[in-house]
Amino acid sequence: MRTIFLVGTVFCGSTAIARELARDDRIDTMGEIDRLSSFRPWSGRERDRVVDRCRICGMAGREHECPIFDESLIQEATAGGLREGYAAVRRRFAAPVAIDGSKNPAWVRQVAMSTSGLDTAAIILARLPWAFAYSHSGASGEALAASAAVWRDTYQEALQVVADLGIPCLVIRYEDFILNRKAGLEAVSRLLGFTPEATRPLAVGLHHAVGGNLGAFLGMDGIDEAAVRAAQVEPGELFKLEAQQLRSDELTLVERWRGELNVAEFSAILRVPGVWEMGRLLGFDLVHHLTR
Repeated sequence: MRTIFLVGTVFCGSTAIARELARDDRIDTMGEIDRLSSFRPWSGRERDRVVDRCRICGMAGREHECPIFDESLIQEATAGGLREGYAAVRRRFAAPVAIDGSKNPAWVRQVAMSTSGLDTAAIILARLPWAFAYSHSGASGEALAASAAVWRDTYQEALQVVADLGIPCLVIRYEDFILNRKAGLEAVSRLLGFTPEATRPLAVGLHHAVGGNLGAFLGMDGIDEAAVRAAQVEPGELFKLEAQQLRSDELTLVERWRGELNVAEFSAILRVPGVWEMGRLLGFDLVHHLTR
């Protein structure tokens, strides 16, 4: 059994990518496992950002106890240390490959170093620096330049962690994956050793998961979208697109910053030391994305 860590910033599209990959019945997605309250000492999560329930089973119009993240699993995950707790969660997912979408580089280090015998790999999931800065600044209230520095530091740490641990890894650029899914899946297949196929309906691709973007779950069977939208959501979590757009391949899905940022703001982001260099290191053609 193999565990694939998605590593990157918030707002990097990890829920959408995990949902796409988990349409293959050989792949399960566990969600953001570092958000379980049992793992707070190792994940660094704040108290108001930890949970003990499945994001999908707990959605408006679909509330019921999750068959995966139930009370017995929470007790089992709390009984021992990180190694025992993480192993208990991983055993609940029967597919040969399970995706941990926590994105937290420090979490990957903690789990890999504490859990001997864990067959691990990583997908560093990157988003354009100004796309991240636009989303992060809007949610946090920080300046675009400060958000760009968060982007740079996160990917520097991500690359350092996979290098230190020596685990197989792959860089996936979210914009490229969404706009050319075939090429993205071919890249992932080289890491997995098989090509993911759509053997499950899209609505089943994320059947049980902790955390994740609410928008990526809309349209799943049994979920009342109107009730989800009316419910109070977590701070900073807003639906910027309608459900139809969220489930489309339209360019607006990945380039919501277009028309929102001006030349001075682009310049401020790219002047942050190390941002341009990190973009090139991750394989982005920043000029291409700016001029397309």
